[in-house]
Amino acid sequence: MLKTHLYVGITLALFAGWSCESPTDKGSKGDQPAITRGIAVITAPTDYSAANIEIIDLDSDNIYKNPISVPLHNDLAVRTFGSDVYILERYDKNNIIRYDSKAGAVVYQENLGSGININIQDIAVVSETKAYISCEKDKNLIIFNPQTGKKISNIDLSAYSAGQASYPFASSMMVYNNFVYVACQRFTDNGYDSGADPGLIIVVDSYTDIVVAEITLNKKNPMAMDIFDDRLLVASAGHWSEPSSGGIEMIDLTSNQNIKIVAEMDGASGIAYISSDKAYVRKGGFDENCIFNYCTKIFSLDLQTGDVSSHFGYIKDGSGGIVHDGVRVYVGERFPGEAGVVVINPVTNTRERKIVTSTTIMLPVGLGMIFQNW
Repeated sequence: MLKTHLYVGITLALFAGWSCESPTDKGSKGDQPAITRGIAVITAPTDYSAANIEIIDLDSDNIYKNPISVPLHNDLAVRTFGSDVYILERYDKNNIIRYDSKAGAVVYQENLGSGININIQDIAVVSETKAYISCEKDKNLIIFNPQTGKKISNIDLSAYSAGQASYPFASSMMVYNNFVYVACQRFTDNGYDSGADPGLIIVVDSYTDIVVAEITLNKKNPMAMDIFDDRLLVASAGHWSEPSSGGIEMIDLTSNQNIKIVAEMDGASGIAYISSDKAYVRKGGFDENCIFNYCTKIFSLDLQTGDVSSHFGYIKDGSGGIVHDGVRVYVGERFPGEAGVVVINPVTNTRERKIVTSTTIMLPVGLGMIFQNW
């Protein structure tokens, strides 16, 4: 699960994981055909007591529910690299599952920290044989072979911790050329109730596995990043005890310089960098009509002026993920009774359609784009 709110993230860890499926859903295990382009959707009920994955064929809008042949933990993240889908089983499991969407089969399920709660967060795939995995509760950045599913070695990031913390709370990652950008949330002790130093982006050279640059953020608790051309946008939620500590910042990837704060925005938890002058931002906040009185809205951000639109009224709770394919933006709608993947035209900011996920109980919590010919 992508952390959209600090206390929700802690609560999820209390539930035991199991997997739900229905024999009437289209595409039972092993039935998912190869698709040209699609979306991997992680789903969970409102109490996060279970999790499934569904594959959407964007050429037909057919949905293939739970094609994974292994039981899934309830705290998941999904990332993709071409046609490969990587499922991260996070809190207290620390497993990574590689699913081949061409073959419609699980390639492996590997454990990265048996008996140790390192809480893996993200995977950045550099090539078919090299990737990096960030850990929220460990000092190490894992160097990983995505072809074999085996850990290669570690990079010690403890020097980038804040205050009394033993680790820097590594979270979101992005790849630019041969460099990996690792966002560090930098809470000041090993819990979440403490303060936090401004976030930090660590730049790793994937050829040498050496940290070659550090980029200090103005905002706190970086949650998500996205790249367009040679610019990186960082969405920071801020710390719960410090109003105005969240926002969107822009990084020049040619010089690794923090150019500017694009917008002040507490609760920013997701970003889709659409064009040189436009992005969509996912922002959480209080809403008495939502579960736990908390909903996530989607906004359009003008990167030149910093102007933020009104939230898109056709999305009630966009905490189910946000991705884009260069033409359309896809948002996971998590509001009960409205669940599905909303397809948005970013030129007009209008909803084109909603792909309804397979049950009303299992609601989107994360998305990943699949490209077969990537």
